[in-house]
Amino acid sequence: NRFIDSDGKVFAEKLSFMRNSNDGNIWINTWDRTLKLYPDQKKIEEVVKFDIGIGAICEDKTGLLWIGTDVGLICYDTKNKNSIRFSYDAEDTATLGGNAVGDIFEDGSGNLWIIANSTLNKYDRIKKKCIRWSGKVGLPLGFFKAIDDAHGNLWIFNGDAIKYNPVTGEAKVFADVKFG
Repeated sequence: NRFIDSDGKVFAEKLSFMRNSNDGNIWINTWDRTLKLYPDQKKIEEVVKFDIGIGAICEDKTGLLWIGTDVGLICYDTKNKNSIRFSYDAEDTATLGGNAVGDIFEDGSGNLWIIANSTLNKYDRIKKKCIRWSGKVGLPLGFFKAIDDAHGNLWIFNGDAIKYNPVTGEAKVFADVKFG
């Protein structure tokens, strides 16, 4: 995977993640930068570059870009071009459960969920802190992917499929689900 500029020079390699943008275009993460693809214009724009590995991306309903890296979570404001980094701190339970962020998504209620070091975390937008959900609310550790459904449940994959209702705390494991 190579992205080549108009002079024929490679400016980005190693595509790691893609997701639709709120405006109908496409966010692309490479190993160290976030790009925006405008398919109708046949144009790619570099949005931000970091000297760290990028593994996940989510644009929330307000337009903030949440970027998962191997050293934590970055909230990037594309309008003001500034960022805030959230990282794991063993002494502070209101931080991510780890720094290797593998998945980020915003549920239908506007809650931001982060999987970091295989732990499920919810971002508290008011306190600007993370709440670690894995292990302490009846959920096991070891998550890889998560999505929500139309009923407000989280579906979490860790080898099994787990249906979790964050309001009631009810979790149901579907160990007999066959994938593929």
